[in-house]
Amino acid sequence: MPDAAAPVPLVEPVPLVEPVSPVEHTLPPLTALSHDVVATGAHVARRLFAVIDGAEPGAFLDSTPTLNPRGSTGPAPQR
Repeated sequence: MPDAAAPVPLVEPVPLVEPVSPVEHTLPPLTALSHDVVATGAHVARRLFAVIDGAEPGAFLDSTPTLNPRGSTGPAPQR
């Protein structure tokens, strides 16, 4: 039986799958909206703590998404 006080070796975490964006792997590449997810998360956390501290909940615009036109942007096909 191993010694309960023995140190556990640290191992670097390894991602099991590589993050893949579907808009980068389609033909034609899809137009998409992009936004700063870190800033959005920080804004949500600030608002949550403010409400916990007694502030009134409300609707707030943190940032405007950016349009990233790609190959799927163009006129609609004729029927």
